[in-house]
Amino acid sequence: YLEEQILEERARELAFEGERFYDLMRIAKRRNDPSFLAEKVSAKYPEGQRQQIYSLLLDENNWYINYFN
Repeated sequence: YLEEQILEERARELAFEGERFYDLMRIAKRRNDPSFLAEKVSAKYPEGQRQQIYSLLLDENNWYINYFN
């Protein structure tokens, strides 16, 4: 419960600063649950794209820009 409250507060505090994704990444990694991040991020997309984004973000390799390939 406390973790969710902190995340909501940080979301309001950092709105439009581009830092929320990193908070979601940290929590998903700590919980060892990539679906946490996938669910939160995909919710902001239109209904037709949500499942595609959700599936993409279930793979942690898609959380980063592949700079070296």
